[in-house]
Amino acid sequence: VDSSCRDNVDSSCRDNVRIVTTTITITSITESTAFCPGRQSRPQMEKISFDEVTPEAPPDENVPEGAAATSIGDVRQIGSDLGIEGFALNHFELDPGQSSAHSLHKHPAQEEVFVVLDGEVNVETPAGETDLCVGEAEAVRVPPDTYQFVVNRSDEPATILALGEPREYSEESRYLIECDNCEELTTQTFDLRETDDTSRTIVCECLDCGDVSHQIPI
Repeated sequence: VDSSCRDNVDSSCRDNVRIVTTTITITSITESTAFCPGRQSRPQMEKISFDEVTPEAPPDENVPEGAAATSIGDVRQIGSDLGIEGFALNHFELDPGQSSAHSLHKHPAQEEVFVVLDGEVNVETPAGETDLCVGEAEAVRVPPDTYQFVVNRSDEPATILALGEPREYSEESRYLIECDNCEELTTQTFDLRETDDTSRTIVCECLDCGDVSHQIPI
């Protein structure tokens, strides 16, 4: 074990860690509870197949008028099915013309990474300031509080992984959508509201004028 690793190990456990790490280092870390009574055990590793996760996509008619998207691709919420708590992990299948979100949007506190597994996608920004074309085996990082829109502008399907940290972000998200009242692209929020005991509606509210620009039943 190198000095930085030894310094991070409880003094009561060091001898045991040295013994185990002569065989394999990872065992000394993951099995440390066997040698340190009272230390909380970690949950076991889990594995799932992407095919086991049901893909979901909002119907095209639920995309607000004035949004950048025309159709949103299938998404598999891998992180939710694995029980990941620290970050979001989603798998998208985007046919030509499909995007991963309704419109240009940003998450003030969430950092995102998009990894292209197949095909290519465009990561677009307002006014095309820093648009990027991202191809197979490439990744792009989107800093927090940065507007982005991931869309497949090619003629072939694309598959991507989207990672976001922290996992929860919905209450702070901002979208750029045309507002009929303002007659221009404005910043809007998406708010999920209960309409009755059995249905819910996404309400798009313009932050400039306060009007509800769209209501999307789900």
